Amino acid sequence: MIMPFDFSAARCECSSIPHQIYFQCLYRSEIILPKNLLYPEGVISSLIMPPVLILRWIAFFWGRGVMSVNSLYKPATLICLLAVLLSSCEKITTGEPGRGDMFPRSALSELMSDAVNQPKLEGKTLVVNFWATWCPPCRKEMPELQRLSDAMDKNRFMVIGVSVDEDKNLMREFLLQQKIRFDNYHDVDRHLARDLLKVRAYPETFIISPQGIIIRRIVGAQSWNSKAVHSLLESVHKGEGLEKSGGLSG
Repeated sequence: MIMPFDFSAARCECSSIPHQIYFQCLYRSEIILPKNLLYPEGVISSLIMPPVLILRWIAFFWGRGVMSVNSLYKPATLICLLAVLLSSCEKITTGEPGRGDMFPRSALSELMSDAVNQPKLEGKTLVVNFWATWCPPCRKEMPELQRLSDAMDKNRFMVIGVSVDEDKNLMREFLLQQKIRFDNYHDVDRHLARDLLKVRAYPETFIISPQGIIIRRIVGAQSWNSKAVHSLLESVHKGEGLEKSGGLSG
């Protein structure tokens, strides 16, 4: 099934030149891509060898009539294909945490240490959203996350925002203006987002089991307050239905 990816739903802040080129190639192509070709996380989970990825890209674009023998020799095409290869190789070597890996709760707890009433995370299913005020999709998504937070049982579930803004006051001002009440913290040096979790595009949201295991990494703004998402989170909390999508597209 071909799944569309809305590039207005995410802002890329890639840490390497290959990833920046890769993201821009996708954005400028304006082509609907298969879900497992959208971003290196999905690619690496289904393909082992980057050369196979290159062949799949060529076959896909060729089948859509947007690539020909002549276009293969165009500099822009070659740069895009090389960026895919390099970004895929980097994904393998950087050890990005994914489904089934432990979420670095200790680092999250450090961010929360300045809170007057530090909440307890033990035994709760977490929805951890990384965002910034300079990211339009992030700003648009926040009210939806607030509605999710309001709807879920506070004793079993918790929505947490982690801002990567340089200025903490910008974060506070935005939260006050938008009446966002769920807990938000400031990752001032991006140690958690960039160094530990390798977040490259915002917003990115993690669904974490009560045992601290990453169940999903979701890039881009989502419709969080839906029955499908509520069902997914309930299943995660019970340790069931980990293959459900919950209607989430990332």
